[in-house]
Amino acid sequence: MPKITIVDEGKEVVAPKTRHVYNYSINMQSVRSMVAAKIIYNGAVTGNQYEWSQAGAITSVDERDVPELLAKRLGSRTCCGSSDGNRIFELV
Repeated sequence: MPKITIVDEGKEVVAPKTRHVYNYSINMQSVRSMVAAKIIYNGAVTGNQYEWSQAGAITSVDERDVPELLAKRLGSRTCCGSSDGNRIFELV
């Protein structure tokens, strides 16, 4: 791997060259809010900010942020025996 030499105050430090990849394609998924409230969420993986204005609002979300978003629940108890009760978001 190529090295970059940095000279600082007479000391020589060798650091590995950083390679950047710019050909990553971002896949988006549509996610619907199921809560009657405005929601602003910062993606756990990407740090992107997503916003839903009301229940039923749909926003495009980077697929890397989707799994944690779908795992969000409102409260700790499910309602009426449903295994996925109190969901905040769903895929469209």
